[in-house]
Amino acid sequence: MENNALQQRSSAVEKNKKQKQTFEMENSALQQRSLAFEKSNKQKHTFQMENNALQQRSSAVEKSKKQKHTFEMENNALQQRSSAVEKNLCQKMMKDDTQWRDNVRKESEDGLAATLEKRASSVGNPQLQILEKIARSMSDLRHVLTSQLNEIKEKSNLPSTSSNLIDKEPNISPIMLESVRESLDNVVDKFQSKTAHQRDKLKMLNQFDGNFEAFNQQWERTQREHQRTTQMIQELRTEIDSIANTSKRMVSAFDQIQENIHNLGHIKPLIENIQKLLERRKKQQRIEERYMSSINQRSMQGEVLQRMVDQAVLPLVERIRMCHYPFTCNECSGNCKHKMITP
Repeated sequence: MENNALQQRSSAVEKNKKQKQTFEMENSALQQRSLAFEKSNKQKHTFQMENNALQQRSSAVEKSKKQKHTFEMENNALQQRSSAVEKNLCQKMMKDDTQWRDNVRKESEDGLAATLEKRASSVGNPQLQILEKIARSMSDLRHVLTSQLNEIKEKSNLPSTSSNLIDKEPNISPIMLESVRESLDNVVDKFQSKTAHQRDKLKMLNQFDGNFEAFNQQWERTQREHQRTTQMIQELRTEIDSIANTSKRMVSAFDQIQENIHNLGHIKPLIENIQKLLERRKKQQRIEERYMSSINQRSMQGEVLQRMVDQAVLPLVERIRMCHYPFTCNECSGNCKHKMITP
């Protein structure tokens, strides 16, 4: 009975040990899960920071796209304006050239004054004003020359008058020619300044075209980078969603584990009592082992003593048995009165 009780106690102790090991394993697994949950939270925080940075970059790229669109619109407007200005300048230059040629041709004719008076309405152009001055000076010269020629024809008989007229011609004509030359020089200078200004404008437009091409290339590069960033953002979003799902699962599992731990808290005093009982049982087992060892030693000693007694007593028993056997004499046929002599 005691042996059965001891076996039952030992089996209960082994079960308690196994339960304790399983409890320790579950506790270590819970700790590992809590560490993994903390790591997942840290990774989630880092992913959120990276997502915010990517959103800021995407907003900056969108702003740059809007700026590019506005810049393209302004560039198109400037190109249209520049083309319109070039067309207007070319038309004005052609008109000025044609007007200048017409004026020069008409100055050689007799009816230059009438044509200039008809065009007096377009006074706002400075070139036309200069041409009008030139035409007036030319007309004055013609009037002077015609008057002088008429006087020469009238007074062809007087040599002195002819000499006076010859002296008067160089006094009047050089002044008028100088005024004409000055006006022509002014016109030429203004035309050259306008051409130089137009060349500068063309250079500026060419430089602007080159800068716009460089900006367009940079914009294409930024657009490619934006596409790559959008792909990365989408991948990160999918990863973040998967991590969020796993984190939710981990949170639910962790809550269940906490509930299990809270429920196991009621079993803790029972486990402590079991540990105390196990310690007492160990002490009893040690005492029983000592008792059993002493019993085994005594049993061994009893067996040895029994062997020694058997070795000492067996020959005596055999002798006693031999004494009790009936003795038959070979010489006597009947009842023999001889006595058996024991050795």
